[in-house]
Amino acid sequence: MKPWDGIIPVEEQEAYRAAGFGRPTGIGRHPALLIIDVQYRTVGTQPRPFREAIKEFPTSCGEIGWDAVKNIWRLLAFFRENKWPVLYPHVSPKEKFDHGRLSDKVPAIMGVAARGYDFVAETVLALDPKNPQVAARMTTAFRSWRALEPVRRGRAEAALRRIAAAPTLSRDLRDITARSLDGA
Repeated sequence: MKPWDGIIPVEEQEAYRAAGFGRPTGIGRHPALLIIDVQYRTVGTQPRPFREAIKEFPTSCGEIGWDAVKNIWRLLAFFRENKWPVLYPHVSPKEKFDHGRLSDKVPAIMGVAARGYDFVAETVLALDPKNPQVAARMTTAFRSWRALEPVRRGRAEAALRRIAAAPTLSRDLRDITARSLDGA
């Protein structure tokens, strides 16, 4: 059963199939992984049921988001093993000038605290004992933190320092974190 069964009429689904839509294609010759919304504003600071999670951040999806992060770890490991590119776009905190159609549709997004946009440093720390190479590679997203505007730069540096301060880091994660902080 497909997620759209019962929503898209059977006749319409058959028309799509007849036109050639919906065929499996595989991963392609030049795959890249785009990891989006791995920020507290989307998953919360810890796994919680949805109704509790939205009390912390109204845009959080709660424990379902944390389940997704676990799957992202596995997918990230697969991409890193194959030396395929991984991209981490960053969603920045909303400012007054960001009001517009999105804030009209989702008013709560304008009130998400700046902490909600932090990188999930704790995810890296939790992953490190299980897969130090992937944890270190995730942290490479911070390499250009000095080029960010001051507020975001401060948050990125704080996340790096939070990781660096952990008492038991793998050699890989300690190396990448130290290089990022040293500007190497």
